[in-house]
Amino acid sequence: MKSYLIKSFLLLSIIFVSIYAQHDESSLYKQRREIFISRMLDSSIAFFEAEDQKIRTNDIEYKFKQDPNFQYLTGVIEPKAFLILFKPNIILGEKKVSEILFVRESNKMFSRWVGDLLGFVKAKEISGVDTVLNYSEFSETFKKYVAGRKYIYIGKEDYSFRKDYLTDVKYNYLEDRKNRLKELYPELKIKSSNEILADMREVKSSEEIEKIRKAIDATVAGYIEAMKSCEPGLNERDIQAVIEYVFMRKGCNSLAFPSIVGSGQNALILHYENNNSLINDGDLLLMDIGAEFEGYSADLSRTIPANGKFTKEQKAIYSIVLKASEETIKIMLPGTKREDVEKKAADVIANGLLSLGIIKDKKDVRTYLPHGVSHNIGLDVHDISTNKPLREGQVVTIEPGIYIPVGSKGVDKKYWGIGVRIEDDVLITKEGNEVLTRKAPKSIEEIEKIMFKKGIGNFDIGSY
Repeated sequence: MKSYLIKSFLLLSIIFVSIYAQHDESSLYKQRREIFISRMLDSSIAFFEAEDQKIRTNDIEYKFKQDPNFQYLTGVIEPKAFLILFKPNIILGEKKVSEILFVRESNKMFSRWVGDLLGFVKAKEISGVDTVLNYSEFSETFKKYVAGRKYIYIGKEDYSFRKDYLTDVKYNYLEDRKNRLKELYPELKIKSSNEILADMREVKSSEEIEKIRKAIDATVAGYIEAMKSCEPGLNERDIQAVIEYVFMRKGCNSLAFPSIVGSGQNALILHYENNNSLINDGDLLLMDIGAEFEGYSADLSRTIPANGKFTKEQKAIYSIVLKASEETIKIMLPGTKREDVEKKAADVIANGLLSLGIIKDKKDVRTYLPHGVSHNIGLDVHDISTNKPLREGQVVTIEPGIYIPVGSKGVDKKYWGIGVRIEDDVLITKEGNEVLTRKAPKSIEEIEKIMFKKGIGNFDIGSY
C-alpha cells in the first residue's frame, strides 16, 4: 500500500511539474508579445511568419529550424504558421483581441507519415495566445484587419540573398516581401520588427540562459571526448562522429551549425566543413563546434595537437591566442563597447606576432587575424544584435585566432601552416562576466594531460 501511495505521489508530482513548466513557458511568450506591442507605434499591425520547411532533394527535407523571431514570440516549432499583433486591439466576435495565431489543424494522414501537428489546442497551450485560427484563414484575416492601419511591422529574419544567374539579379526574400506590401498597401509605412526585437532578444532571460547552458554542457562534453579520442591516423570525420554522438547522448538532437573539424592546412580554412582528411602526426586539429538545445546555441572553438604534444612553434602561436582570449575576457563587462573588445584582442595578437617577427607593423595583424572576434549567441549562433555596449544578460563569444598560410611572405617557414582559434561563450553579469565554457580545457598543460587518456573514438567499431 505504501509503495502504491509513493508511486501515485510521484506520478502526480511529475504531472504538476509538467503543467507548471508549460504554463510558465506560455506566460513568458505572452509577456514578450505584450512588450513588443507596447513598443509598436499606434495604428499598427505586425505579422510574423514561421520558417518554411526546406527541401533537400525530391521529397527529402532538411531538419526543421524555426525562424528565431517566431520561436521567441510563440514557442511554436513547426512551419506554416503566422502570428499577427495589433495596436490598438481589434474586435473579433464579441471580444477585444491583440493577437491571433494561425496554425494547421490536426491531420490523420499527416500524422501517419510524419507525426502529429500541434493543432489549435496545443498551439494555444504552448504560446499562450487565446485566439488560434486555421492557417488557411490567415490571408483573409490579414486583408480585413490591415485596412486603416498606418504602420506594418514585418518580422521574419532573413539572410538569404540569392542570385538569379539568368538575369544576374540578386534576390532577397525580405526585400521582395517589402516591395509586395508597398504594391498592395501603398498607404502603409513599413517598419522592421528587428528594431524592437534586437533590443529584446539581446538580453537573455534566466530561462534562455539555462537552455544555452545545456547546449554548452553538451558541447564541452563532446570536445573533451574528442580530445581523448584524437590520434594520428584517424580521419577528421572520426572526431566529428565522436563530438556529435556525445551531443545526442547529452540531450541535444540538433547542431547549432555544421561541425568544423580541420587538421593541418584545413585549420586555416575559417568555415571548413568537409571533415574528410587524414589527421597526421604533428598536425594541429582545430574544432569549432556547437550543440543546440531547444533552439538555443553553443559555440566553442579549441585547437589541440593531434599527437597530444604541441611543438615549440605551435606553443608560441597558441600562447598568443590564449593570452588574447584571457585578456579580452577581462574587459567584457557591462558598458564595454563592442569595438573595444575587437581592438583588445587584435592588439594582444599584434604584439605577439611582432615579438615573433611574423609582422613588422601592428596594422598588418589582420593578415593573420582575418575575422571578427565576438558575436551574440542565442536562438541563432550569430544572434541578433543592437551593437550597443555590452549589457547584463547578454551571451557573447570571444574567439581570437591566428592563421599563417604556407608561403606567407617574410614569415619564417617554421610557422607556416599553423592555424589556431580559441573560442569561449561569455555571460555578461551585473558586475563582470561568467565564462560559460570554462570547463572546456584550453591551457597547454590541461590539453596535453587529457589527451593521453583514451576516448570512445579509439576503439575499432569492426566490420559488419
